[in-house]
This record gives sequence, structure tokens and C-alpha cells, in this order.
Amino acid sequence: MEGLPLTDLIIATYLKKYRGLYLLTNDHSDFPTSVFDRKYIFNLEEFGDKIYGLYIYKPKTKVFDEQISVYDDIPF
Repeated sequence: MEGLPLTDLIIATYLKKYRGLYLLTNDHSDFPTSVFDRKYIFNLEEFGDKIYGLYIYKPKTKVFDEQISVYDDIPF
């Protein structure tokens, strides 16, 4: 997957492998909501008004797979 940092791929792999694991990040572009659920959004003024999202892996379902074939391109 071009343009996606190796670190983000490793983090995504852990989120998929260990269900119930959450990720808090301000990098929203590398964790698309078609694959991950964004549970919460935080605006933290103490850290320079950055917006953080809390993400968790969204497991595949039959209905979801029929609507979106994004999983075919994911290398993990």
C-alpha cells in the first residue's frame, strides 16, 4: 500500500489481532472509517488544539463485505 507508513500498518495489524484494543491518534487519514470505527473525537486544548480520534477495528460482516470491497487490498 503506497503512501501508508509501515508503523501505521503494524498498528492496524495489532488492532485487528487484539479485538477490543483502541487507538488514540490525531492522524485520521491513515485509519479510514471504512475499516475502523471512530468511537470518539476529542479536542484537546492542552496539546495545541489538536483533534484526536479513538479508533477500534471494525470486524468484517457479510453485509459489509458486499457493500465495500476495501478488505481485498489490505495486506494483513
